[in-house]
Amino acid sequence: MPASTANINAFFSSPDQGAPTCTGSFTWTYELLGSGQGSAGTAGPVSHNPTYSLPSDVSNQCVYRDGTLGLRPGMWQVSVLNFTCQILLSAGQGPSMKMNTCSRSG
Repeated sequence: MPASTANINAFFSSPDQGAPTCTGSFTWTYELLGSGQGSAGTAGPVSHNPTYSLPSDVSNQCVYRDGTLGLRPGMWQVSVLNFTCQILLSAGQGPSMKMNTCSRSG
């Protein structure tokens, strides 16, 4: 990651409902709110639609992860399913965001 851009790692968890394998396909959206800071990095929006097939963790949770690199510093909104989070990214940052603790709709 160039020092003038930012990265983000996002995840959410849900009970595995007794299944040994967690499956699903979810659209993650990363959207810059406003113009951001400077001109380095992508201003988005960025969308990913990964398909998951992974084991549940030791606490019987399915943990679904996504992320994106090279974002323009500024306020970003991240959405997946009915979770929406906002985070202020500074140049050189690469924070992790737990989507379950953000605002929820539906």
